[in-house]
Amino acid sequence: MKRRALVYALLPGALFISAWLIGAAFGYRVNLTQSLPLGLWKRADYTQASYVEFCLPEGKFAELVYERGYVPHGTCPQGLAPLLKPVAAREGDTVEVTPQGVSINGKPALTQPIAAFDSKGRPLPAVAPGTYRVPAQTLWVISTYHPRSLDSRYFGPLPASSVLSGMTPVLVFNQREDYALVHR
Repeated sequence: MKRRALVYALLPGALFISAWLIGAAFGYRVNLTQSLPLGLWKRADYTQASYVEFCLPEGKFAELVYERGYVPHGTCPQGLAPLLKPVAAREGDTVEVTPQGVSINGKPALTQPIAAFDSKGRPLPAVAPGTYRVPAQTLWVISTYHPRSLDSRYFGPLPASSVLSGMTPVLVFNQREDYALVHR
């Protein structure tokens, strides 16, 4: 009888893990982060997708993120989990960073100052104010869904080599009108 109870207790977990593995094999991902709505997302060609899944570029910012525990441990080279963000700008676009926010091709993208400190009062490095032309093989990713999103306002252009895949929402929850800063 104890064996049967154990099987019933473990069955939901085994079913969840099986569904997750099958979903991953077919290109699906569950987003549980605060940067975009919770839900089911599917892999796509990153050059056409409005969202990308990526590893932070190697360097001091990735080291800081790891040291401070901003992102869970995962499969990226730095030992961090991949991030999922909207694509804000692509090759040839113009990004302007000012004390008031960020604009893409002259249109406001972020209308609030970039946070200078994290939630614990520690200084955050940010991209210097200025106008940037997005070079080939790079993207700018910016999420307006969460005001403290770790995105290009802190690490600048994302090399295409850091992108794991494009992503499209399949079934998402907590969706808001302003969550997508989608390149048009």
